[in-house]
Amino acid sequence: MSTYLEMGDLNLKSNRGTLQTMLSHIQQHIEEFTDKLLWREKWFNDLDRSGSWDLMVLAGSHVRGDADPRSDIDLFLVLPHIKQVEYDLPPVHSYEWNDLNIEISKVSSEILRNSVIDKRNLFWWHRAKVVRSNNEELRKVFDEASRVSRDELTVLLWNIYCIFKMNADENLPKALQLGDDVGARCCFYNNVDCVMEAILYANQIFVANKKRGSCLQKVAPDVYKRIRSYVMEPSVDYMKETKALEHIIQKTLQDNGFTEEELATWHKRNLHRFLHQAI
Repeated sequence: MSTYLEMGDLNLKSNRGTLQTMLSHIQQHIEEFTDKLLWREKWFNDLDRSGSWDLMVLAGSHVRGDADPRSDIDLFLVLPHIKQVEYDLPPVHSYEWNDLNIEISKVSSEILRNSVIDKRNLFWWHRAKVVRSNNEELRKVFDEASRVSRDELTVLLWNIYCIFKMNADENLPKALQLGDDVGARCCFYNNVDCVMEAILYANQIFVANKKRGSCLQKVAPDVYKRIRSYVMEPSVDYMKETKALEHIIQKTLQDNGFTEEELATWHKRNLHRFLHQAI
């Protein structure tokens, strides 16, 4: 049986009690919001009467513990894609409730099921909380989708490294040969993103793009400083900078159990780990 990793947390352990208190406060607001407002909304009432939704999930900064006064309350309404189409639902419904901004984003039940195997969307589900359930079977699926084992983390890191190497060895050189400056820059910044992802995932931190910079600065300040220089003062020597990034991502993978030989022969092995082509 796989051993699941303890939740990554940028907060000190001594702050966990405070986090739980704040989370309980937010959940109370959500309970009031759903009972007094959401269930009276026609679009949701139609879904509810026909049993067309599965889960309502609290996600984002309020469950991670890094919310600030400007942070929205992020709810995911999980329902089958066919129901999203049938009811012509917009991607997001926004509300104000007790001086709080609440956003309800729609996510398909199919994506949640796939996330049990494919953890690349883990930032949606990690540390999230089910606040309402209309489908207990899918709630069990959520429990599996929202956590990551050591083996699954290894698969994620391997995928990131393979994508990095495809860009570094094939896509970026080809774009430079063609004189495609825009394409070359896209390949390079994709590799920057891969390095950030690898370091954060290795620290069990799963966040959306808008949070990656601040999280990286806390766990790897030297890498953050280098990447920030690439963003603020872009260079045209993408190959030299990519080589520097490669040393960083290789060390991250080696620290997580990969050997030099495995990294050097990445294109010949572990296809079953490469979700980009396996799923």
